[in-house]
Amino acid sequence: MGCGIIKAEVPNRKHDVLKAAIKIFAKKGYPNATIRKIAARAGVSIGTIYFYYKNKAEILKEIFKRMDHMPIEAFIESKGNISDTKAFEELCRYVAEFVARDYSLMMLFFNEASKSAKLSDFFYSEFSRSVTDLSKLFDKYAEKGVFRGRNQKDSALFFITFVFSFVMFKEGPFKRQLKDLSYQDCAQTMTDVFLNGLLAEKKNGV
Repeated sequence: MGCGIIKAEVPNRKHDVLKAAIKIFAKKGYPNATIRKIAARAGVSIGTIYFYYKNKAEILKEIFKRMDHMPIEAFIESKGNISDTKAFEELCRYVAEFVARDYSLMMLFFNEASKSAKLSDFFYSEFSRSVTDLSKLFDKYAEKGVFRGRNQKDSALFFITFVFSFVMFKEGPFKRQLKDLSYQDCAQTMTDVFLNGLLAEKKNGV
C-alpha cells in the first residue's frame, strides 16, 4: 500500500517541483536559485527534490525537455485541407507564438547554455529534434514540388532561428515599439519572404 501511495504522489510532486523551479529561476535568476528555495516554494523537503534530481542543472534540463518539443507535423495535419502556402503561414505563426509564450524561459536557457558546454550540448540536442521534425515536413514539400530540392535540414535550421530571432526582439528590447505588430501579420510577412524571396524578378546571374 505504501508503494502505491508513493507512485500516485510522484507525478504531482515532480510537477510541483518543476513549477516552483520555474518561478524561482524567473524571480531569483538561475545562478541565485537554490534547491532549498525551490523546495520551500514547492512545499516539499529538500530530500524529495534530490530523490528526483541530482542538482538544479538537472531540473533545468527537465523543464527544457518538457517544453521544447513542438509537434510540428501534427499541427499541420490539424489544419485540414488548406493550401501549402497557408499551411506554411500557420506554421510561422505557431512557432513564433510557441517561443513567445515561454520567452523568459527561452532566454534563461540561452543564457545558461552560453556559460556551460554541457548545458549547451544538451539544449542543442533537444533543439535538434524540432529541426529534424521540420526538415521532414520540408522534405514532403520538396517531393510535392513546392520547395526546391536542397538540404532541407539546413532550411529548417534557418527557418527556426529566423523566427526565434524575431521573437527575441519583439518580446525583449523592442516589446514596446512592436506591441501592435501581431504574430499573424508577422507570419504573413515571414511566409512571403521565405517562400518568394526578395527579388522582384529572377534574372540570369542574379
